[in-house]
Amino acid sequence: MDAITYWLSTSEPEIHFIDAVLSFYDGLANVRREFGMRDGQTFYRIFVAPGMETEFLKVVERLRQKATLGALLRGEDLAKAVPQAEPKAESKAGSNAEAETRTETETDVSTS
Repeated sequence: MDAITYWLSTSEPEIHFIDAVLSFYDGLANVRREFGMRDGQTFYRIFVAPGMETEFLKVVERLRQKATLGALLRGEDLAKAVPQAEPKAESKAGSNAEAETRTETETDVSTS
């Protein structure tokens, strides 16, 4: 079974904190520096190990107490990913916007 892909909306400093926390959970998830834009928000890709999805979602809920996290989406393709857990403090815009995926080192040259 392949890893489950999630996309988490947050800032670059927060994704480093989240990566550090998730690395303490052996075999739980792998935060990627690949990100995409959707609805004006930056989403970072996270691969969750098979069989660890429930534990991952619990950790994300605990992280919301300490970090600024937006929407959490599930799906390989950011443009088609669906909400998995509603953010507590931030509202989401429409969910049908197209997404662009790029690496952290690329410049955002998209026109909206």
